[in-house]
Amino acid sequence: MTDPRPIRPAAVPLADLFRRLSTEILRLEEDGLVVEDWITRSLQAGAAGPSMDPLTLQRLDRKLQTLRELGELLEKVAETVPPGLALDIGELLQGLRLRDLARALDGQDHARPGAADGEVDFF
Repeated sequence: MTDPRPIRPAAVPLADLFRRLSTEILRLEEDGLVVEDWITRSLQAGAAGPSMDPLTLQRLDRKLQTLRELGELLEKVAETVPPGLALDIGELLQGLRLRDLARALDGQDHARPGAADGEVDFF
């Protein structure tokens, strides 16, 4: 479901933008850790279903570690950006399909949403 609130065009201080990007990346890492834990517990319990190759789990773990590192790096970048630098991100955000992500990067939503907008794909 699309939120009717428009993304407002605005110049965002680069430090804020990097901080918001960091927050979103670290949230992805947190969500991925939940999935990784669930997969691990399922495998340990011998849950029925297709077996998972250990290499696949290692790749997932590597992706989660990379997200953590990128999130922390962007937070450090946010701390070192000279004051006064800003970027008008209104048009850039209009191109994002996930409205909750666009609002978070624009600074409109500070709380983590309970459910993401968009469509759910079942594979």
